[in-house]
Amino acid sequence: MEPFGTDERNWTHEEKDIITRFLKYDKHVNLKTAEMVYSAEVESAYFGKAGALAGGVISALFFNFPIVRNLPIIRRSVIGVLPFLYCYTWGKNTQEELRWLKTFAAYQRFVVYHGQHCKLWV
Repeated sequence: MEPFGTDERNWTHEEKDIITRFLKYDKHVNLKTAEMVYSAEVESAYFGKAGALAGGVISALFFNFPIVRNLPIIRRSVIGVLPFLYCYTWGKNTQEELRWLKTFAAYQRFVVYHGQHCKLWV
């Protein structure tokens, strides 16, 4: 098992998906841990939706801003889409980070509960 200290941020995306699927669908994982993973996905989805919605609203505001309104349509569109990209990226990154942090907390709980951690003094 991997240590919980400095190595916990070095997981690849595939390993994160494997751990998430294991905690959700394995028969040896108790219901409370699986529920923690499902609730992490539901709670983190808020940030993805908020980033897309805020990006659309801010992009429309930038598109109609008086200084931008006088520009040619191509520049106006590019300047209008930049806030959307920023907000959307922020929302998706925050969603993934929050989902992984809560899933990793459930994974730590599972590993300690089953005594699989290499530095567990039991």
